[in-house]
Amino acid sequence: GESTRSFSFAMLLGVIFGTLSSIFMAAPVAYLTLGRKIKHEEAALEAVEVK
Repeated sequence: GESTRSFSFAMLLGVIFGTLSSIFMAAPVAYLTLGRKIKHEEAALEAVEVK
């Protein structure tokens, strides 16, 4: 009925906004985390090359 339609609309909006917020929050965190890892690996390679 009408109450089910309103509830399903609210759930659909929640799924859409939850997905978008997860993408836009997780991407910068992953970039920062992986960026630090890559910098650390580059520094380790440079240290090995210098020796």
